[in-house]
Amino acid sequence: MKNLILSLAFILPFYSEVLASPNSNITIDLSVKTTRGEVVFEIHGTESDLPFMRRVDTILKDHSLAILDYFEYKPTTAIHITLNKQATSANGSATVFPRNIINLHTFPPYGNGHLVTGEDWLLGLVLHELVHIVHLDQTSGIPDYIRTVFGSIAKWGGIVPRWFSEGIAMWAETHFTNGGRLRQKMLLYEAEARFSDPDFCKTIDCLDDPGKYPYGQYPYWVGGAFLNWIESQKEGNIRCLVKNNSSSIPFLLNDTFTSCLGHNASSAFQLFRNDLLNTVRKKDQIAHPLASKKQKLRFSTSEIPLFQKGWQVSDNKLLFLEDNDKIETLIIRDLYDGKSKRVRLPYHIDQIYKSVDDQSKLILNNSIYDRYARKRKISHFDLKTLEDEETEFTGEYATILNGDIFHLENKEFHWSVFRNGDEVFTFPKLIQVNSVSYFKKEKREYLNAKVVNPFVENPYQVWTVELGGNDVPSKAHALWKQKLPFNLLLSCNGTQLIQDQENLHGVELTALDQKRTRSVKLPWIKDIVQIRSDRSNTVVLLASRPGFAYVQDKSCNEFINELLYESKKSRPKTLAIESTDDQKVDKENNITSYPRFSHFLPHWWAFSYYAGSQLANWQVNTNINDPRNKHNLSFALKYFPDLEEATPSGVYNYNFGNNNIGFGYDRIYINSSLKISPDLTESRYAYISRAMKRWGWTFVPRLSYNKKVTQDIFGERNITNTSLYTILYKEPLFADSFFKHTAIYANAYYEDIENIASFWANEFKIKETLQPLRRFYLHLQGTYAKLYNDNFLEGVVYSGGFDDYSVSSFHPFYGIAVNDAYGRQVTTLRAQFDATITESHRGMGLFPVFIKTLSLLAGLEYLETDRIFLSETKQFVIDDKVTGAHIGLRARTTIGYFVPVEFDTIVNQTQNPVGSDYTNYLFLMKASFFL
Repeated sequence: MKNLILSLAFILPFYSEVLASPNSNITIDLSVKTTRGEVVFEIHGTESDLPFMRRVDTILKDHSLAILDYFEYKPTTAIHITLNKQATSANGSATVFPRNIINLHTFPPYGNGHLVTGEDWLLGLVLHELVHIVHLDQTSGIPDYIRTVFGSIAKWGGIVPRWFSEGIAMWAETHFTNGGRLRQKMLLYEAEARFSDPDFCKTIDCLDDPGKYPYGQYPYWVGGAFLNWIESQKEGNIRCLVKNNSSSIPFLLNDTFTSCLGHNASSAFQLFRNDLLNTVRKKDQIAHPLASKKQKLRFSTSEIPLFQKGWQVSDNKLLFLEDNDKIETLIIRDLYDGKSKRVRLPYHIDQIYKSVDDQSKLILNNSIYDRYARKRKISHFDLKTLEDEETEFTGEYATILNGDIFHLENKEFHWSVFRNGDEVFTFPKLIQVNSVSYFKKEKREYLNAKVVNPFVENPYQVWTVELGGNDVPSKAHALWKQKLPFNLLLSCNGTQLIQDQENLHGVELTALDQKRTRSVKLPWIKDIVQIRSDRSNTVVLLASRPGFAYVQDKSCNEFINELLYESKKSRPKTLAIESTDDQKVDKENNITSYPRFSHFLPHWWAFSYYAGSQLANWQVNTNINDPRNKHNLSFALKYFPDLEEATPSGVYNYNFGNNNIGFGYDRIYINSSLKISPDLTESRYAYISRAMKRWGWTFVPRLSYNKKVTQDIFGERNITNTSLYTILYKEPLFADSFFKHTAIYANAYYEDIENIASFWANEFKIKETLQPLRRFYLHLQGTYAKLYNDNFLEGVVYSGGFDDYSVSSFHPFYGIAVNDAYGRQVTTLRAQFDATITESHRGMGLFPVFIKTLSLLAGLEYLETDRIFLSETKQFVIDDKVTGAHIGLRARTTIGYFVPVEFDTIVNQTQNPVGSDYTNYLFLMKASFFL
């Protein structure tokens, strides 16, 4: 009872966080009528999320019908939309198991990333994830019959290569809107530049390589372009692929391609690739006035510029970031001789800008993540000394202007501008702000930005903000508005170049009493991707010349003057400045409370069979949870044929924020080498845990209370266990970090054994992976445990075995089975060398095995405890130690297009201190899907 009271005292403060929460959980209900019936949406959040929820509601009302009608499909159950307010990146996800759920990050895109396409980013995100649901939810034929019996576990449409599912969604976000990433010029420029290499991505399997630049975006880029090409061959081809695959068993996607297109996926990809290369060659043959001036710089196939993180021109240098297997380097290339300097920076860069105060310096924004905010460091990087000074702050779009630090932060769905930490201007809620630049004129500071206001008739706008401070209010002016997206190409001395479909417009940003513009229409205007300039040179990227940058020996002002003022086709205009519009949000929503009873109905069940270290058993599994996954109940009914016994197993978990509270019951039988019957552990437990993140470290303490029954070689014991278990780990910042992975586990617990004894105990484990060379790793592991009791009857610590998807041994040793080593004190050590033999990163067409790397393993291990049973020689080692040496191969793969799996083949020799040595042959599988 004392232990239970202590546990409750620890738990109640966590519950008080929930009880004190001022925001009630709510749901917006929406139904859309289609030709096949009514589709139901439920948007879940809190009262403070209502502006965002209403915007999502409006998007679904206005745009979902076209998608649902195209695919000629109606999901049979509700589509749930949940929000993630903790994330500090623009993204989302969709799943159809166990129910249809779309999760949206509420943080908007920023900088030059591909999500910043000039369109309404939330519109594109919602439709992208909706298409995933419509695609992956579909079943017909045999899968539909299986779904009728087993529920949503039969949704096999999602077992496809990632390029297929993401390519369909990329095509849709472009096809059903006036934006979309397939219209984003920089994305297409980068994709075509990579394909201009004749050896790049020659077969379709390259698209599923997650290890190459740009961080797994190939499935989006090329998958989207490939599926867009397929639809261009015949309208409805994508619908045919999705519908036909919905009746297919997994891994037969090629049959679907053949039935819809007349040839398999690999052949279709080759046709697409040839068309793409021919298109690039034809564009290169057309004369272009900007491509004939002065000089061109080529980005070699070994260089992969990260243009979406920004690029600049300064002091006759082209500045950009390069990626090489997730290692970023600043490239400083001379515009005249083409020679480059490479500067490896000790942090990840989010965006690069030029300093307004000093054009010879760069502003490098790099991120430091924690749970509550995105902290950054601003580096004022001197291009001459290659050194920088750092200042910590929060937010995005930072610069130093007139000696002051300016930046933007996004909180509660709106952007705010800060000067030296003080807020000086706030944009309206849900207004998208990107392509931010700063300038100064006559001792005043200005911010210029592209703004998307989805609540007005002309949503695509340019705003200039006169930045105030010291009791001087800031003023915003809308200098440009239109219905269709546009690009901001270049800004200098208060003049902004705006590129729409066919025209180039120059807008004077500081003419705030009246808008003075000058426009020119030239056939090659739309070919411009981006422009950067300094006092002497202007560099242009052209869509028709992917992989090249063209240098013009003109300053920013000279380049703009030549285009706008010297052109005979230039047309001047003077218009009145328009005020910035207030947003008009639809507030007529059907709002109900959350959760409701229907959320807790089971959606699936399945059979499974297990045989291994645990006693062989059949299982019937299911789980129940609400859409926001606050409540989660996993349940299994196990049947052990050797014992002719059935027993239930289940765990309930309640999640709030980064906290978890739960309780459960389980009954586990483990095969024993020391007696005929298996060992038994029967547990009834409760726990609470909390995840905390700081400075790249994650700390998870977990307090548990366990009433368990144990049967082993020492008989049956009734045990009450109170435990504080903690995990501290850190992932590497870079792909070539020396400290690859660090994890520390500690467990302090108190056991009260009924009618026998009570005692304290502790366990520790340290795991460290080092990377001294690019393809060489050293895995180190050490464990220690001690029970402060008097004899084995009062309790022991078991060790031996190995870690794989089915067994997790706290004190592992390759050559000894689980539970064959035990004692009141245990020590283990392991050092394992891991040398990469080959990095193939290849598959074979649509065959669902993708080989990443093959490595050679070799290592030594050590185990010391009170009793060690060597089952191979039927001998006991008493109060001694055993050592082992092993060698083997490790194949890192992706199975079924999604699941990362490691296969280890190990030959281990155990050094027997009391007899002959012996050898074990082990085949292990480690799969994160199962953990």
